Amino acid sequence: MGIVTGVQPDPDGEHLWIIERCSANKCAGSDHHPIHKLDMQGKTVKNYWRWFFRLATWFDMDEEGNFWITEGAPEGDARGAPGAEGAWATKWLKSIKRVRF
Repeated sequence: MGIVTGVQPDPDGEHLWIIERCSANKCAGSDHHPIHKLDMQGKTVKNYWRWFFRLATWFDMDEEGNFWITEGAPEGDARGAPGAEGAWATKWLKSIKRVRF
């Protein structure tokens, strides 16, 4: 596991979600998944979205399990969508407007 950039409790009260930077400071070129669902003993239940995020920086979750992720990426990296919204294990809801700083 790389640099952990966020930890959120699951609304079910039985799991934790972790977002991290894929055993380095970025997920670009990595086969690792940046999003992990853990049980309360710290055992991995499932990993998500390998190759989707490049540099996940922050996330939040509402009481229904919907989430928001922000990330950054250099110009030209298609995965650098600074805002994204979805449902953890079921479907991608939408990408939010790309912002370049």
